[in-house]
This record gives sequence, C-alpha cells and structure tokens, in this order.
Amino acid sequence: MPTEITIRRINLNERLAEEIKEEIGIDCEAIESGSLPIEHKPYYSYIFPMSPKFITNRGCIRVKSKSFDLIQIIQRN
Repeated sequence: MPTEITIRRINLNERLAEEIKEEIGIDCEAIESGSLPIEHKPYYSYIFPMSPKFITNRGCIRVKSKSFDLIQIIQRN
C-alpha cells in the first residue's frame, strides 16, 4: 500500500504562534510578513560599531489579552 507523505512549509512566525498557544496558553495569531508599517522601518543603527548591518524580518505575531499587542521576529546576519 503506497502511503502519501505531505510536507507543509511553515513560516517561523506561524510556528512560534502555535508553540505559544500550546505551551504557554496565550491567545495569538501569526501575521503575514510585510503587512504592518513597523516592519518597513530599519532594525539597526549605524551609531554603534558592533551593531549588525543585515537584519531579516521573519514576521510578526499578534497577541490578544496582554499588556502588549505585537511580537516582531527579526534575525541578525
């Protein structure tokens, strides 16, 4: 009997949102990358010499019923 294997590619923000729901119990949802104005601002500063110059936006997670609304996931270098 042939078995069918399904591979689903999941974004980092979706994976983290699922883990937060399951492990911590916080109600949250993943948001599409690039859909919020905060994601278009620079994530680094040229003032400090050791600050990374290359930053990758990995997405955002909207959190409900907490004192903060948004978690932004960024990756250095």
